[in-house]
Amino acid sequence: MAMSDNDFNQLDILSDKEFLQLIQRLYENNRNNSIFHDLDLNIKQRFVKEIFTRLHSFDSNSINLCLKALCLLIQEGDEIDAFMESSVLELLQKLSGLECNKVEINPIDIQNAIEAEKCMSYLIYMSPKVEKFYSASGVADAITHRIKETTETKLNDTIRYFDMRMLFLLTALNSDIRQRIREKFHGLSYLFEIINQIILSKSDSIASANSGIILSNIDIDYLIEILKTLYNLTIDLPNLTYSYTIQEEEEAHLMRLVSILRELLLCYGTTDKKKIQLQKLKLENTSFHKI
Repeated sequence: MAMSDNDFNQLDILSDKEFLQLIQRLYENNRNNSIFHDLDLNIKQRFVKEIFTRLHSFDSNSINLCLKALCLLIQEGDEIDAFMESSVLELLQKLSGLECNKVEINPIDIQNAIEAEKCMSYLIYMSPKVEKFYSASGVADAITHRIKETTETKLNDTIRYFDMRMLFLLTALNSDIRQRIREKFHGLSYLFEIINQIILSKSDSIASANSGIILSNIDIDYLIEILKTLYNLTIDLPNLTYSYTIQEEEEAHLMRLVSILRELLLCYGTTDKKKIQLQKLKLENTSFHKI
């Protein structure tokens, strides 16, 4: 079923129940299709505004449905800046648990945090305006804080993946964030520790076997985002001028990265495709640092 302007003509007079029924119908019938391409920009603006105007009165399941519909909308990629107001971006950041001064270490509403992070990831990637907003609002700082606090505990796999994906995007696009995460928040050390923990957690299962470490697809996807982020955090180092003490510290970080990359080179994936993806990232990091 295609989506038309008629579906939105009376958005503001629908009851909450009717509004959610509309969202449910549109999402279920069109989640595998491009459904917003032909909609007028004004309709898109009204749709997003109506979602976030009503969101505060919805229960968790209804919020989740609205966020999924929003993900479909923003994947269209055109004119996003025209209907992504700061109030919308702020609420997404809140739902993700990544408010700079109020970080949710383990979000209670996991599914809504995941959907909010999916939206944020798409938006950061596609919109320089959104990237600047989230750079200024401390998303990278909040992610680093959550990483720091969960190195010893288990964080939901999907949340940790999108945390790292957003950190990769923000450090790729903003040199100030790269420097802050690297120097102020000691991001390299925390990322090294995560990789080390993943490897150690798999080492126990092969202690008595004569085979290498086999990483799950979930671990490989996460490690790929970590390696991409590590690349961002270290790409500036050859061009920076530090005091002798700082230079020694950075050299120590790079030597540890060498060791970690070598360990990962000995790991296997559950499929050839995943193994190749991981090996490619490892070799790119290795080549860059002339190991």
